[in-house]
Amino acid sequence: MGKPADYQTTLGRKMVERAEADALAADHELRTLADEFESAAVGFSADKQTVSAKGLLGAWARATRAWSEYTGEPLI
Repeated sequence: MGKPADYQTTLGRKMVERAEADALAADHELRTLADEFESAAVGFSADKQTVSAKGLLGAWARATRAWSEYTGEPLI
């Protein structure tokens, strides 16, 4: 997606900020799942919804799991 400031979600933004701070590759899971979640959030909240609630929740769960595994933060 781009720079952290381009992200509309807090989760997507913090994932990309961490990826940039740690100089992770463009294809690293933290970056790709941040992009996936951000795209799902934008599609879900668009005037013409292109992502279902199930799709948004799935993207959020994958992104949250990746964040937890990378940072060590608990899921709950």
